[in-house]
Amino acid sequence: MNGDWFVAELLDGSRLKGRMHMEAHAKSGMYPFRIEMHWKKTEDEETDNDLTAKAEEQLTYIFEKERDAFLVLVKEETDKFVYTWYVRNLQHFGERLNQVLMLFPPLPLTLYSMDDPDWDAYTEAQKVLNSI
Repeated sequence: MNGDWFVAELLDGSRLKGRMHMEAHAKSGMYPFRIEMHWKKTEDEETDNDLTAKAEEQLTYIFEKERDAFLVLVKEETDKFVYTWYVRNLQHFGERLNQVLMLFPPLPLTLYSMDDPDWDAYTEAQKVLNSI
């Protein structure tokens, strides 16, 4: 993946991986939508880690090569992973996501979309980094 990443262990025991140096994209106004993809963990940690790594790699490649969306945060909680994307077009994101996910077995995913033109989630993660 392009860009530098930070990793922080949070007080609640979760782990946050966040993208640095995304300010130009955040301020561009071209990515006004936030997608949160919640991936529920299973009992098989090794399979979870393998599948999440492969899916993250594929999705990041597909979306970022055309600058359709950027993965900016990955939070690992005890029961799930939460991937935060900033997206140009929700419909296009959904179509491309479905195309990529067809290559995988059924995955325990739930997606949420919201307007976030100011990149509030990204900004909050940067504040967490600065407070460590």
